[in-house]
Amino acid sequence: MPNTAALKAVRIGATSTLMLVQAVHLDSPYITEPSQQTLYVAGFVSPQRLQQQATRIPLAWLIVVWLTVTVMFLALPFIKLATMNSKERFSFLNLVLMAIGTDRRRKKSRLACRLLLTCS
Repeated sequence: MPNTAALKAVRIGATSTLMLVQAVHLDSPYITEPSQQTLYVAGFVSPQRLQQQATRIPLAWLIVVWLTVTVMFLALPFIKLATMNSKERFSFLNLVLMAIGTDRRRKKSRLACRLLLTCS
């Protein structure tokens, strides 16, 4: 028998199932014969159950991946600010215009018209 797990398709009556055999090594001072130090454990499992468990992603991995993605996404503005040169940086006028442009209560602000001189 191999030292790793072995999987074999078997048919018991009219039911198709898989037999999983795993070698377990025993390290005990009470076992003196080398042939008795390896125990083979076997069990039956349905193919659907085996496929379900083989494709399952542990919740801890999902949490770690989503936290990493979220932190990276939230860090993008700070990375952008750190990599800007002096010509790309916002001035006080740019900040005022952005604040006025995001005002949802008014379609056109008087101050934006005065600053941009594009009022009609």
